[in-house]
Amino acid sequence: MRFQARTERLVWPLVAGFAGLVLVSAGTPRMTGPAPPPVQFKNIAAAAGVHFVLNNSATARKYQIEPMVAGVAVFDYNNDGLPDLYFVNGARIPNLQKTGPEYYNRLYRNNGDGTFTDVTERAGVKADGYSMGVAAADYDNDGWEDLYVVGVNRNYLFHNNGDGTFTDVTEKAGLAGVDPNLGFAQFVVEPGIPGSSSQTFFHDTLTVRQPIELEQKLPISDIDVRVEKVLCAAGL
Repeated sequence: MRFQARTERLVWPLVAGFAGLVLVSAGTPRMTGPAPPPVQFKNIAAAAGVHFVLNNSATARKYQIEPMVAGVAVFDYNNDGLPDLYFVNGARIPNLQKTGPEYYNRLYRNNGDGTFTDVTERAGVKADGYSMGVAAADYDNDGWEDLYVVGVNRNYLFHNNGDGTFTDVTEKAGLAGVDPNLGFAQFVVEPGIPGSSSQTFFHDTLTVRQPIELEQKLPISDIDVRVEKVLCAAGL
């Protein structure tokens, strides 16, 4: 009798649980009709007016910088509430200069109707050198987002003038940060207190102990990397 009672105590919960599953299953409506189509994406860049093509000046020697290019910033440069696009681009190897429009960095203004307009030259942000990345931030707290572009052989700080154009204030702000012929720098903005008149910038300076051709390998011992912290006042 004890065994039977213990068996009943074990079996009945299982039976009750199974019955509950049957009832839930019977009450669940079944999906009818064809299965929903899978989520798909369509490339509409050309239709939207975004014709940017990344040009890393690929060579048979496959230099280290070739696969590292480049970056993009999504920001509202004209304060119309719409996200605009800024693409950075490579340059001709080995002189590392943007020798033609195919190497220009590009700024696309969002028209608000699903299309974009290339405003690079009007805005003055095509830059030069072999660009590697970009950051967008309002470094001087004037309400307009600025651009900092880093590259292999030069950097740019573009101040947003608020009229659709930018001014190159790199040298004035002391943020060139690299050797004009060789080097790479990074830029970090620490947002200040709202209304503050200063921002903190960090940049790397590369001191080359001896001339190094681009075609040569760059052993670590030939480069002395010094990281300097630079405090810049806003409104420079």
